[in-house]
Amino acid sequence: MFLNLVAIVGRPNVGKSTLFNRLSKRKKAIVHDLAGVTRDRKYAEASIGPIDFTIVDTPGLEKATENSIESEMTKQGMIACSEADIVLFVVDYLSGITSQDIELAKIIRKQAKNIILVANKCEGESLFDGSYYRLGFGDPIAVSAEHRIGMMELCEKLIPFMKDEVKVDEEGSKNTIRLSIIGRPNVGKSTYINKLLNEERLVTSDIAGTTRDSIEIDFEYLDRKIKLIDTAGLRKKAKVNQDLEVLSCRDAIGAINLSHVVVLMIDSETQLEHQDLTILNFAAKEGRGIVIAVNKCDLVVKENLKSVLQSKIASNINTNLSEVYNIPIIYCSNLEMINVTEVMDAVITVYDNWNKKIPTNKLNMFLKDVTEKHFPPLMQGGRRMKFKYITQINTRPAAFKIFGNSLDVPEEYRKYLLGNIANQFGLYGFQIRLFFNKSDNPFEKNKDEKKGKKVRSKKEMIS
Repeated sequence: MFLNLVAIVGRPNVGKSTLFNRLSKRKKAIVHDLAGVTRDRKYAEASIGPIDFTIVDTPGLEKATENSIESEMTKQGMIACSEADIVLFVVDYLSGITSQDIELAKIIRKQAKNIILVANKCEGESLFDGSYYRLGFGDPIAVSAEHRIGMMELCEKLIPFMKDEVKVDEEGSKNTIRLSIIGRPNVGKSTYINKLLNEERLVTSDIAGTTRDSIEIDFEYLDRKIKLIDTAGLRKKAKVNQDLEVLSCRDAIGAINLSHVVVLMIDSETQLEHQDLTILNFAAKEGRGIVIAVNKCDLVVKENLKSVLQSKIASNINTNLSEVYNIPIIYCSNLEMINVTEVMDAVITVYDNWNKKIPTNKLNMFLKDVTEKHFPPLMQGGRRMKFKYITQINTRPAAFKIFGNSLDVPEEYRKYLLGNIANQFGLYGFQIRLFFNKSDNPFEKNKDEKKGKKVRSKKEMIS
């Protein structure tokens, strides 16, 4: 990330997330007409004109009762103001300056260092009355984040506040583990991240659906760089009946696509449901590493109930994800801090396995041994399939190709080979890919050449 931190603040629904998406290098924030969609701080690398910086989107700031979601959201905005080098105070040009804007200006002035007033939704000619100047932040910058209007004017206003641009070592970013925390609503995803970071970084609530878009947080664990991604709870399709929730689910699925490893968090009381298995199958097919965290295990106090729970979950996974071998299952409690770091240990193990490259000579020794223990199946005509050699053609996830003659391999024997590959080389927690390639038969080629020569000689004799 870059040295300069720019925070976007303002009351709800003034276009903060639209401006965040316009400035960030990759669109990340959900935008919706409903106020209060953003509920956590969201960071991203951003650029405008010649300058690069880090940008943070914040929840809409508003008056709220104590201990409510709204008060927690306002707290997140205040934290962003205090840590930022520059604050973009965004107001809505169409509705003008409101009493809420005036109150927020007083609060922000106490928290922030450098404040730039941004009037968003200025699609046409902009005329500012005295209420804008009474806020005390000087001339407003007229922009339309949606239509890319006023971006260079904003750039010129930012430049004087910018410190020297310093970038983090780019090689380090290549080794960063992208980790998504996924699962149904209200299973403890945000609470887990807060406990791991040892701070109230994300808004949590008993109300399902508190998190609405994916939040990325840079984190270091055992000298490993990790980008934690908290996602919106994924519901069954039948229950996703509001367009905002559709966007949230799409955002979570996008986070899975951009991850290296996913942690599926489930509730020990509801265990694995069909929706959880659907999420796992999607992650497996996308080639992601998988860890399962069973939260609230402190509620299952009796030993016999624990063993029944473990047996049910293991059986369910073996039945429904038969090609993902030995998925780590960690029984934890976020509130009681039981096995919270063990989940991260499993993530690192799966990530390292996901990146593993097996030497070709070891693979071919393995293939020889495994086919001698259980011979390849017979083909039509009674001849046995012949495997010539195996090689690894990819990592992240591991993919292998076996070469041989007439390799129409039955599903049972393919699974036998996959299981042995996983056990032999410790490739656990992701779906291994195995392909078969029928080699060309050189004798068939020679027969065709001889046949061609005979045809040509006959033609020569006739001529």
